[in-house]
Parts: sequence; structure tokens; C-alpha cells
Amino acid sequence: MSESIYNEIRSAFQEFNELPYQFQLLPMAGKEEVDYMLWSEEILSNEDKERLSIAALNKMKELIDNDKTEINLLMYLRENPLHEYLYAFTDLLRAYIEEEFFQTDEIYNFGIKLATQSIYDDMVKLGIIILGNFENDYTKRVLLTLGYHSEFTLYVLEAISRFSNFNHIAFDLLQNTDGYGRLCSLIKFKPVKEEQKKLLVEEIVESTTCVKRDCSLFIVTNTLLEDYIDNIIIDSNNFTRISYLLAYSSFEANFKMFKVSKHLIEKYLFSAYKYAKSYIDFAAIAIIKSNIATDWRDSVEADERENGWSMSIEKSMERNCEDLIRKFDYESIITEELINNNSFEVEDASMMLYLLKELQFSYDYTVDSRIFEMMFSRMPFYFDMIEYFLINNENTYYKDIYNFIIDMVPEEVFTESRNMDDPSVKYLPDVWIVYLLQAFKNARDYNEGFFIRCLFARFKDVRIKAATVLKYFREDWSDKVVIALKDMIKDEPDKDLVKYIQKMLIKFKFFNIEDIDSSTKELTGSNSSKLSIDDVDIVNLTEDGNVIGVEIDDKGKILELKNRGKNKEGKNKENISDYEKEDNKEKSTEDKNTKENIKKNPKNTRHIADGETILLKKQRYVDVFTDFEISNDDIRILLSNLKGVEDRDLSVVEGSMKKGDILYLKADPNDIYEKNTVLLCSSNGYVVGYISKVHGEVLYPLLKDRSSKIYAILKDDINAYKPRVDIYLHV
Repeated sequence: MSESIYNEIRSAFQEFNELPYQFQLLPMAGKEEVDYMLWSEEILSNEDKERLSIAALNKMKELIDNDKTEINLLMYLRENPLHEYLYAFTDLLRAYIEEEFFQTDEIYNFGIKLATQSIYDDMVKLGIIILGNFENDYTKRVLLTLGYHSEFTLYVLEAISRFSNFNHIAFDLLQNTDGYGRLCSLIKFKPVKEEQKKLLVEEIVESTTCVKRDCSLFIVTNTLLEDYIDNIIIDSNNFTRISYLLAYSSFEANFKMFKVSKHLIEKYLFSAYKYAKSYIDFAAIAIIKSNIATDWRDSVEADERENGWSMSIEKSMERNCEDLIRKFDYESIITEELINNNSFEVEDASMMLYLLKELQFSYDYTVDSRIFEMMFSRMPFYFDMIEYFLINNENTYYKDIYNFIIDMVPEEVFTESRNMDDPSVKYLPDVWIVYLLQAFKNARDYNEGFFIRCLFARFKDVRIKAATVLKYFREDWSDKVVIALKDMIKDEPDKDLVKYIQKMLIKFKFFNIEDIDSSTKELTGSNSSKLSIDDVDIVNLTEDGNVIGVEIDDKGKILELKNRGKNKEGKNKENISDYEKEDNKEKSTEDKNTKENIKKNPKNTRHIADGETILLKKQRYVDVFTDFEISNDDIRILLSNLKGVEDRDLSVVEGSMKKGDILYLKADPNDIYEKNTVLLCSSNGYVVGYISKVHGEVLYPLLKDRSSKIYAILKDDINAYKPRVDIYLHV
């Protein structure tokens, strides 16, 4: 059995022995919940939140009273995430405990079990909320251990909201978490003491990862900090720390809307003449100047005026900023930051790009391409860099960028099988290639080898861009281009792109209608080839009646692809086997018995009309565990859908699989495209599909370590669209 999340955290902390936890993925831990709580519009009404809370509480009650498996409750939480109705659930849970809907000992032990023994995030979060109703030393230790991890900080803060020392615990979490855990701790914590205010204003932003901007905005708008900020003395010890606060709170916000902004910036700029030296100081001053920008308006907004701002004050500050900016060597200070900042991350890159745009806009200054190389080395294929380097300044940088990154582009960009479309993050290098192709075109710079290579890229947009760029450079083509284009369309999955290239070749007189016919024939040629059925997608037939003969072994592998039927002269194709000749004699009767014949003999060929398409579907067998008998005591744990049926050859099970039949579940560790894939199979191991992803995440660990016997009952016809299945746990 897998180790519980709680024990994993304890073990990792013992290894690293450092707070904040060094083993958490800060850009993602807690992000979904914190973003939802802070920025999302309300989707659920208060009534809906209460209904969801009641349903969750009833499932908890059923689980506690009947000692059933927790999967039913887990699936409910997966489908109805707790953070969407967290406050309503917390209030209702307290009421249910007070009114003895739950026995105190049972609900307490249940909370301890979930928080410390579960392997599922959703169950741990529920356990945390339950323990919030039981203030004692043990629950505090458990909650703090979990709360130091940003994935759980929000739930711990909600759980302890009625603890006697809530603010003290929130301050502890603020100091010892990072990322989104620190952000939600900062929002909940009430700074009262001077040392607490000092920590927030002068230290928190600099030491925070991923959410510097959000933390700085909450600090400068916190009314409890207004007096401290207004009276702060800026000196050599805290000047750069204040630079962090001002830079990150201002580079995407109008700081003049902050009540404390005018007095703080006046003091800051006065001190800058003496203390401004570092990159972050430079960035803060440049961002202040950008934020003021008096050249495009002649008055201030009413809200800004209330905070003490006027045009004369802004113009005076703007002159100060310009004087200070001229003191810096832009190139050197940016280079130094890229060399010395060991934790350079997305927020830092975003601010640097903002700074580069400001320098170009205000001072017509562009950095040397070495700056790009250093940024790219720190943040490979970071999308936001494209705008500055390959759109706004493509003529300046495109060739240096190409020379620098082309060897860093993963080989699979050009060697993986071609897809139609896929927006996943792994395609960021491909997006850079698209913009590079456009830059070569805009610069009228012909790079034939690169363009041809891109014709065979995995990402559809790269192939499209390569084709359009090559068309633009038609006069520069060598013979290699025509050969490559003709070769490329043989296996191109995007039929519109095939038509585009065919028309282009016809227009340039490199292709005629006969060529198009022959290229189609090549797709269905007579040469035998050994390939897996998983490698075959769709085979188009020629208009002269040629058909593909498919030989399939008992493991679902294609043994041969053969050209069948007659050619234009009416003669039989060569290399037709005796079996195929006999098959042709029986053509008149086979149409009626095709499905039955395929079941009996997988070498039989399906005959279809001229010009149609054969979709070769997948066949696969796996070993499944069937050594148990279902009983009435088995527990129905969830309703799911059977997916991927349309890709499977159901003729294998036709007539032998019907509504109400048993399907067996198999964890598939060999799926390279998806994690936690759970296959659904017949009793002899024939794969008919897989379970939905959200349910697979729950069931996969149980199947992988074989700790549970789980099966499914087919609720619909196997040929239905996404047929439903009931999942049962054998007890």
C-alpha cells in the first residue's frame, strides 16, 4: 500500500529539515484553490453550496456508520471540489457536530484517519476541516505539519479559524510557507505588533516564490499596515527591500490608487540617489516612471487626487526617475541579475521583459542578444519572451535566436508522429518555431533546410507555417523542396493542408492530376510491410477499386498490408496469395457474412465501396485477474463511462458482450500518453476501452498494488456512445 500523504511529508521534512518545505512544487501547490478563492467569480449560489455540503456530510455519515470504502466519498469530492463550497461546508459541519449528527469520538477519529492515513489530497483536505472542530495539541501538530505544505495551507487556515490562538498560528504559517500557502496566510493574518508589520513590509516580498506580485499588492493595500508604511524610515538596510515591494506591486497596477503610495514613493526616490545600486532598485525606479507617464494626459483621476496625487507632483517624480535611470548601465545591471539570481522564475522574467519594453519605449534602447541567450538559458522556451524578441524586435534578434536555440529544440519536435492539434505545454518549443518561421519570412531570409525540416514537424501549426513560408519563397526553391512537399503529403493527417500543398504544386507546375492519383495509390500501395496496428490510422482507397487486404494475428498485430482487387487494365494485382484468390471467388457471399467471417478468421478482408475509407481499429489483449466470484455484498462505488470504444475493433466481442456483462479492470503502466490509465477488458483480457480519467486517478493505485478486487457491470450496449459502467468493489 502506498505511504500516506502525511507520512510522506514527515519523511521528506526529516530528510531536508528545512522550512519552508523544499520538496513541494511551489508554482502549482495550492494554486487552483487559492486562485479560485481570490479571483474567480461566484458560480454557485449559497443554496447550491449548502446542498453540496449536505450531500457531502451525508456521504461521510454513511461511510462512518457502515464502515464502507471511502471511494464513494472520494469520487463525490473529485466531482464537487471542496474549495467551491468550503465556507458553507465548514459552518454546516460545526452545526452537525454540535447537534450530535455525528458521534464526537467517531467524527474525530474519522478526521484523524483521513488527515494522517489517506493517500488522496481530497480526503486529506476533508480530514483537515474535520480536525478544525477539535482543538488540542495533537490536532495542532497534525495541522501544522500539513499546513506548511502550500497544497493544504488554505484548508488549515479555514480549519483553525476558531482556534484560540488563530492569529499566532497564521503568523507561523506565513513565515514558514512559501508560494500560494504564504499568499493565503498573508491574507488571513492580522499584523498587530511592530515586528509583524516590519516583516510584512520589509521582508516577505523579497523571500517569496511565485506570488511576489500578489503578496506585494495585499501588503500595500492592507489598512493595518498604513501607519507603518507612512512612518517608515528608508535607509541602507531596507532600501532594496522596499524596492521589491514597489516594483512588484506596481509593474502591472496603478500604484497611485494605493492610499500609502505618494508619501512612500517620495521618500523612496529621495533615498534612491544615495542607495539605488541593484537591478531591483533600477527596476523599481523604471516602473515608477512608467506608472506616472505624464506625457499622454493632463489631469489626475479623482481617486488618485484623494491619495494626494497631482500633475505637478507626478512631473517632479518623473524627472527624478529619469535622473536616476541615467545613472545605471542597463546592460551590465541586467546581465548581473541574470548571472546572480539563482532563483530566477516566471515572475522575475515577466518583470525583466516589462523593463526591456519600457527602456525601448522611453529611451529607444534594445539589449544585446546575449541578454536573450541568458534569459532563454534560465527560462527555456518561455512564451512571454516571444513578444519582445520575435515580434516587436524580430529583425534585431531572429537570426541570433535561431542560431542559439535550434540545437536546444527537442528532437521529437521534428520526429514525433504528426498530430492535428494539441495545445499542451510540451508544444512550447513548437510555438517558438512557428514565430521563427514567420521572422525568416518577414526578413526575406531563405533558409531552405530549416523550412523543409519543419514540413515534417509534429505540430500542425509548424507544418502550416512552413508550407506558407515556402510558397512565399517559391523563386528560391531547389529540387529538394518539391521532393519534400510530395513526400510530406503522403502521411499528412490534415487533409486541408494536403489540398493546400497539392494546389500549390499544381499552380507551380510541379504536380498534375495524375500525380495526385498516384500519391493516393502510394498510400495504399502493393508493397508488404510489417507494422503494428497501433501505427495505422486511416487507409484511403483508390478510385479504381483497389482494396487493402489486412492480415491480423491473434495478438492484434497487422502482418501485411496488400493491394487487392483489379487494376485499370482489369488484371489481377501481382503477389496475391492463394488465400486471397479464393477470397475473391467468394465475394458475392462474403458481404452478407463479413462480420461473422472476421470473427472466425481474422485474415478475412472487408470489402467496401470505391473511394471509401477503412478505419483500422485497435486490437489488444492483456492479462486480467478474474479469480473471484461477484456477490450481492459487493459495493457499488461509482458510475463511470467506458471511453475509447470507437477506437477498438468490437467485432472481436460482437455477439458475446451485452448489457449487464462483467468487465474487468486493469491498471496500464505502459501508457506513455496518460498517467493512471485503467483499461476495461473482457474475461479473456480483450481490451474494449478505458475508464474516464478522473475515475482512473482514484482506481489506478488500488489496481496497481492489487490491494482491491474491482470490476464493472456494463449498463448500456457496448456500441453506444460512451457506454456507462457501474464500478463495484468485491468484498
